[in-house]
Amino acid sequence: MSHPNKVGAKSIVLLAFMILAAAAMRLHALDVPSMWLDEIVVPLAAKHDARYIIERATTGIDTHPPYYHLFIKAMMSFGTNDFVLRLPSALAGILSIAAIFFLARKLYGDRVAVISVGILSINSLHILLSREVRPYSLIILLSTFSIYWTFRFIDEHKRRWIALTFITNCLFAPLQFLTVLIIGAQCCIVLVSCLLERNSNCFKRGLWFSAIVSLAYIPTALFLLGKYSTGTPGNPLDTIVRYFELIPENILPWTTPWISLILIPLAACAFLTPGEARKRTALLALYCTVPAIPLAIIRYSSYFNAWHLTFLMAPAIIIIANGLYNIIGHIRFCMATLAIAYIAIIYTTITGNRYYSMDSHTGTYKQVAESLVETDQNILPVPTDSSWLDAAQWYASGSGKTLFSNVFLTTHHNIDKFRIITFGDFSHLASNENEFLKKYPSASDDAFPWGHIYTIPVQHIQDSMTSFPKSLTLTAEPLSFLERTTNIRNINILLTFGFTIIPHANDTLSHFDYSVSMPKTTDDVFFKVQVQSSCQYPEKDILRAEYSFDGASFYDAKLQFDDSGRAVAFIRNHSQDILTLRFFMERKSTHPGYMNIDNTVLGIKNIRIYANTINSEHFVSSTLETSESGIGDIETSDGVSYRWTMGPEATIRLIEESPRDINIEYAFSNPINAQDVLVLFNGTPIADHKSLSVTPWLAPAAETATTLHTVKGINTLSFKLKAWNHDTANPEATFAPQDGRELGIAFTRLLINSAQTAIPPTPTVP
Repeated sequence: MSHPNKVGAKSIVLLAFMILAAAAMRLHALDVPSMWLDEIVVPLAAKHDARYIIERATTGIDTHPPYYHLFIKAMMSFGTNDFVLRLPSALAGILSIAAIFFLARKLYGDRVAVISVGILSINSLHILLSREVRPYSLIILLSTFSIYWTFRFIDEHKRRWIALTFITNCLFAPLQFLTVLIIGAQCCIVLVSCLLERNSNCFKRGLWFSAIVSLAYIPTALFLLGKYSTGTPGNPLDTIVRYFELIPENILPWTTPWISLILIPLAACAFLTPGEARKRTALLALYCTVPAIPLAIIRYSSYFNAWHLTFLMAPAIIIIANGLYNIIGHIRFCMATLAIAYIAIIYTTITGNRYYSMDSHTGTYKQVAESLVETDQNILPVPTDSSWLDAAQWYASGSGKTLFSNVFLTTHHNIDKFRIITFGDFSHLASNENEFLKKYPSASDDAFPWGHIYTIPVQHIQDSMTSFPKSLTLTAEPLSFLERTTNIRNINILLTFGFTIIPHANDTLSHFDYSVSMPKTTDDVFFKVQVQSSCQYPEKDILRAEYSFDGASFYDAKLQFDDSGRAVAFIRNHSQDILTLRFFMERKSTHPGYMNIDNTVLGIKNIRIYANTINSEHFVSSTLETSESGIGDIETSDGVSYRWTMGPEATIRLIEESPRDINIEYAFSNPINAQDVLVLFNGTPIADHKSLSVTPWLAPAAETATTLHTVKGINTLSFKLKAWNHDTANPEATFAPQDGRELGIAFTRLLINSAQTAIPPTPTVP
């Protein structure tokens, strides 16, 4: 068909010039900027084998399908530098200039196509996405060609356009989960155009088109169905508002609220084109707006950014270009002014540092790697984000250098000093430099490019239990850990997501000792050791502990693993002065993590030791490893200790290797009238205390002592309450309105112990 606004051969010259300009802006200094967080996670995952990449996707660790990571893995066979990995995005960005030209020319002619190319080629978001190791530039290119084939089908209803649309959809659909919106919008505009023709055969062809092109999403759906929830609690209207706020960022080279308002009259002017062109504008507008409906239904709002809507970039720009042409397209002076402005923007873009400096992508991993290469050990880096350490290692290894190692690997028993390297962010150590220096006043500062090195001396101390009962906690905070531990081997301290003690490497046994001094007593003392740890694969990875008194033989503590962590209980039968705990960790296999920090699947956050003489203990098992939920800490009033239940149920769990008899004793005070307390063991009622009256403070409302038989595996003792403080279903039960806790009954005694005499442990090989 002919186009009244056709320029002819001039469009070829203009298109060639703008493609060259776009290529310059997208290829210039492509390897200079450091990758940022969302980029670096791609090659960090792609360096592993395909099984690892697919496992990340199937387990929900990765929020994208695995196909782009597999594509980058294939690209890594040509090289692993930034230029090679970013080249597919850059080439796709350049080809997108041609793609939008063909689509706009198909819809409105050459002049609108040239304006569309001009807008896209200087679009800041498009330039940025064309220079990143991310799939969005490919999605823009392929979705633009897919829309082109879709409009060819709308005009001609030929099977080859269905085939080309399906093939193109098969290429972009696996790149991101939201590509389903592109396919849905395609089907929508095809069916609407068929309805407008009022032809049943046409509508049948539209249904066939929709059914066939939708099949392209099946490989992506395999990693989505039953695993992800993209909805977040909120108002669907908020999602719609956010949706239309993000569209201008996909159109203009820069955006402000006032500049964005200009787009509304420009979009309206696009409908001034008469005849068939107006129908195309309406279909393009429908394509750009209909995806807002499913997003609003699922209340999509979590981390909702402009690049999630990049598939709207080409059609939205074409609508604006058509509106702009309808206003000034016939005025040569205005067209000349636009050409001059275009050249000025190209010059400013290339000569500026918005896209081409080392930190223009907000990432600093490359700078970090250059600064930290060949530094020595016992250095603790402060990460700027969760992939910081792996990303710096990536750049260091890529340049053939050896990056620092923060492993505390030493032939000595103690570490006398350690160093912290920071690049302005102190992570969990402190909120700023002043707070850091107050927390570590002995730290000395040495500045170096991009950051600071702080050297902190370590003064070794030994924790002491001055009396019983006593509780001590060893945290993974670096200075506290190094001051209180000895015999450290192959240990790292990770600062991401809080402090965590982790093994240095796979298949390397890591360990450390923690010693505590105790008061002398002739009574038997029991110890309860609770380890807050991560051991996601206990069947493969090793996390175990041994204990020793006064430097004698070590005993296996037999750590038990359950939902609340790892715990062990043991008894000191004689008067000894020093308890030493030795912890071992060894990671046997590699498991995918969200930010590629594989070793966080095995680590220790803190160790809590509770000790008391057996005869004076009222609340903790001295012979069994137990965990609790719905029970508060020990409190004291008028010399009497007690523990509150919290909420409708209090639960104690213990893991047994084989069935045996256990003794259970409890006594509790009741502050709520007509209270019911049902006690169950492994789901079977063992006591039912009904219609309990309010008792004087800490006087017993019920007392029980009984023997029960355990089963192999998890055993559960539960106390289910009818009412509690601040019970919304029973306001009359609130007896302490000033206390915000959901208090129920107050235990004055709660003991669970083995009914058999404890067998002395067998020492392990020292």
